[in-house]
Amino acid sequence: METNIRKWGNSAGVVLPQNVLRECHAQVGDTLKVSATGNEIVLTVVRSTRTLVHLIDCITDSNKHIEHRFLTPEKAF
Repeated sequence: METNIRKWGNSAGVVLPQNVLRECHAQVGDTLKVSATGNEIVLTVVRSTRTLVHLIDCITDSNKHIEHRFLTPEKAF
């Protein structure tokens, strides 16, 4: 896949397509490590320990699952 380097204010940037983000399990707001070797620019997703607050903030109506009850409270014990 090819993309162009674009002017972004006083900096340069590239647009990462959604399918690329999905493949590396990245999302908007994640931190990337940038390194360069010769003529290659390498972006690596930085995996940090996420807090419970962050995980809860990521819950949306579209990714929230319904509650399942497999046992009634009377039969649980």
